[in-house]
Amino acid sequence: MYFDEEPKTNRKDLYDFDEQYRRFLNLLGEGRRLIVVKGLRRTGKTSLCLTCLQEEGIPHLFVDCRKFARVPSITRVDLTRLLQEATNDFLRRERGLARRVLEGLKGVRGVNVCLNPPGVTLSWGPGRAGAFDPAPLFETLSNIASERGERFVLLLDEAQELKRLVDYDLVRILAYTFDHLRGLQVVITGSQVGFLHDFLRMEDPDSPLYGRLICEVSLPHLREDQALEFLRLGFRQVGIRPAEELLEEAVRRLDGIIGWLTYLGARARERGSLDSEVLEETIRKGSRLVAKEFENFLATHPAEGRYRLLAKRGSQPGGATWSELKRTLEAKEGKKIPNRRVTELIENLVKGGFFVKENGRYRIADPLLAAALS
Repeated sequence: MYFDEEPKTNRKDLYDFDEQYRRFLNLLGEGRRLIVVKGLRRTGKTSLCLTCLQEEGIPHLFVDCRKFARVPSITRVDLTRLLQEATNDFLRRERGLARRVLEGLKGVRGVNVCLNPPGVTLSWGPGRAGAFDPAPLFETLSNIASERGERFVLLLDEAQELKRLVDYDLVRILAYTFDHLRGLQVVITGSQVGFLHDFLRMEDPDSPLYGRLICEVSLPHLREDQALEFLRLGFRQVGIRPAEELLEEAVRRLDGIIGWLTYLGARARERGSLDSEVLEETIRKGSRLVAKEFENFLATHPAEGRYRLLAKRGSQPGGATWSELKRTLEAKEGKKIPNRRVTELIENLVKGGFFVKENGRYRIADPLLAAALS
């Protein structure tokens, strides 16, 4: 069903994306070592990955990094807890592999194994000498996959959050996986594409991943005709026949972002109809949700007041040029601000997926965030 708000895992529930689906599937089939799936928020990255992996029966360790969205700095303890959760989820989903995985982890530093029910407890210390390290877990998965003549997948969802990981170099482990663990492919998704690149340090000659071939899959917003088709088909699935002009208004105001179109459909399904009240409710609730996501960004970046001011200026019709944004800041603060600092602030909003640059002007990428700021 198109209007299910959970990430999709079944091909019939995933609208279109045929080109991206085929590319992702081909990259997996070719054994590509590191695949990055990128796109702005709510464009279907997680659904694309999970659907393809589920449909193809590919065992995968799913690490949901969104849980770190409001964490200013991520510690080794935080990472260990998240990997423990991901590993136990894997063991529940892949019961046929659970015993073999647990046998492979017996005796590994920092890992306590339970066979009934299958599960692990990962230790973060005290001290590094007794702490869990992800490398043996990845090695175990890779070895089992190779024994079976298969490849498993390590899926890091919204991995740009790991940019704030301190006292542990996860990129080094990813590079080790790339070079040596032939049974394990790494898939990374990111909506804050600039920060994702910062995390991977792909342009840094000192990065462990520098020079490695990284394959990308990009998910765009839906075109107007695609968005209308998505809504028509989705409402047909739930037995609702809304007015065409209302669908057109929804597409105009929600801007082809499939996540918001799905949210609208889910609200209409609850009510049993789509009308102007449901659309306005969707915009109100969605605006509050995306405003909270912006607050998460502010919580992890200094200069909160400047980011708020820039975002509010960029939410106005037509957006703003770099010079207009600079003048807005200087008028508020009553002083000159170095060009370099203004550029850094604006680029961070671009990296975070909040600003897009079109024809020399910056504007808020998500119409519901623009509504929240206006």
